[in-house]
Amino acid sequence: MPSDNTRDGIGRRKYISALGVGVTAVLAGCGGDGDGGDGSDGGDSGGGSDGSDGSDGGDGSDGDMSDGTATATPDSGYTFGFPVNNLGSTWKRMFKRTAEIYAQESSHDLELVITDAEFDATKQIDQIRSMVNQGIDALLLNAAASDALAGITEEVAGQGIPVYSADTTATTSEVNLFTGFGSVRGGRRAGERLIEAMQPEGGNIYAIMGDPAVETIALRKQGLDEAVAEADNVEVVGSGPGKFSRDETATALDAFMQQQQVDGIFSTWGGASLSAVTVLERRDMLAAKGEEGHVPIVPIDGFPKVLENIRKGFIDAALQQPMPAYGPLSFELMIQHLENGGYQGPSPGDELTTNDLQLQDVEFEGVRPFSESFWAPASATSFESDGESLHPWMKPRAVMITEDNVDAGFLWGNYADQLL
Repeated sequence: MPSDNTRDGIGRRKYISALGVGVTAVLAGCGGDGDGGDGSDGGDSGGGSDGSDGSDGGDGSDGDMSDGTATATPDSGYTFGFPVNNLGSTWKRMFKRTAEIYAQESSHDLELVITDAEFDATKQIDQIRSMVNQGIDALLLNAAASDALAGITEEVAGQGIPVYSADTTATTSEVNLFTGFGSVRGGRRAGERLIEAMQPEGGNIYAIMGDPAVETIALRKQGLDEAVAEADNVEVVGSGPGKFSRDETATALDAFMQQQQVDGIFSTWGGASLSAVTVLERRDMLAAKGEEGHVPIVPIDGFPKVLENIRKGFIDAALQQPMPAYGPLSFELMIQHLENGGYQGPSPGDELTTNDLQLQDVEFEGVRPFSESFWAPASATSFESDGESLHPWMKPRAVMITEDNVDAGFLWGNYADQLL
């Protein structure tokens, strides 16, 4: 457990504990690029009819956690359990980091119990039971596996503890609200941007898939296919899994390009877009946007090296889900729930704006992650599994990163180095 004088500045009062830090050896979602992954879920977590997005892939933990769990003894206010499915990537560590900074620096008296399940559902269930035994007031779940976490979610809710979820969720109606990205919609938006960049010539699209067995990856590809179906002069001519490895992605893409022309590259995860840049450079085909021979590339999620390549013109755009706001938005609604004796959040069909919910403009080490309401408006739908509507799903607005806004202060890729 970090002390009051840790490097982070996250002291005992608001940051309680962390458990089971380690890097998962086999990644079920997005891989890293040397500074971590970028956003997709692991295993079967958080799919539903439109998918949700988390992150994985990895480059190690950020070194601010202990191996044990301390007893939560807040002086006042609320203690929230925050079990994270995996902290092995830059993306997921930022997900955790922005949540704990908001708890630390906002006017709310919040303490967090944070754990790392390393994609082990059984381990996460044990961690949650430990949180309940510590006396948490509410739980913000980042599920390691949707179906496997349903039972413990119902167990916690049965004890009168409100359960919310973010980034990934559990397949049960006992979740009050899921906050996360819609994969089909995100894939469609990124696909439309790629198609626009390929005009007027159009041509052949290669889709980098990560692992098609991961539901969010398949759903992002579905969104691309929907965008392509409405276009006249583009076609998806190939795709490659890559197993969330940049090296394997590069090998598969290079082998494909030896056989067929590729005019545009769609990436379901950010790290793979860097593999595409590498392959084009090796083949002496790397040209910046606006230069002759430019091959447009559009990934989902914008971690630091993706932003660097947007500045250079090698990557045209990246769709960034509003991950830094997932925890703080959930905390605000969890507090309202506790203070009002019941759920106060949106229902399917609602739209949430800053008139309905605002995040405090906190500052930490010169960074103001929530100075702009980049997440708004957020639409609410229903999270579904096997055709059954289970609980409300709030989808904050995703941001398309381009050369025009790549330096914006609210993009987490621009402040990750300062906070991790």
